Amino acid sequence: MTARTHPGSPILVMDHSVITLREGGDPGGGETAFLSLYDIAFHATMGAGRVALVSVPAAGLDAIFTDRLELGRAMAARLRGMGMTTPMLSREPLVVTDLWRDPWIDAWFGYRFRAPGVEVTARWEDLDAPLFAEGPNGGFSEREDIWSLFVGARSATITVNGARAPGAPFDDGAWLPKLGRALSSAHAALGETRITPSTERRPG
Repeated sequence: MTARTHPGSPILVMDHSVITLREGGDPGGGETAFLSLYDIAFHATMGAGRVALVSVPAAGLDAIFTDRLELGRAMAARLRGMGMTTPMLSREPLVVTDLWRDPWIDAWFGYRFRAPGVEVTARWEDLDAPLFAEGPNGGFSEREDIWSLFVGARSATITVNGARAPGAPFDDGAWLPKLGRALSSAHAALGETRITPSTERRPG
């Protein structure tokens, strides 16, 4: 038996790692910090590279970082087109001078990057057992068929110029309609693959 070949056109393959922190790790608490890092291996129109959205009010930081300026601009435009209104999306991205990925070893992974005047470290720790989710034919989006390996982190930190952002991750119930379970607000979608939808419909 041969592998199933998806009839759609590949759009995107990436690792998307997110940290959202709130006061006391309370789902109803105020947001204290946010990081969303797109580590893109393939994009049909924008090309590969890394883009990180970082907001840490305690450090006076609200910016987009990227290793390719044109990619950072394109991602900002894409997110604005999806309805995001955070002010950083209207500002010029900052180009990183160094970016490292700390691999998943001993139940944690992370990223570190620098731009002029700022250094950011993000760590995902105390990892849950990973789970694989597939969302064809509208399972996640009507516009794309999506597959990913998800992993949540019980602990996570964002550090800016040596100062740790306040707050802690929390169980995010917003994932219930898609995954049938909550997911930590500090998580990663590894190998996230997006393809134009298949015309083959699921039974029922």
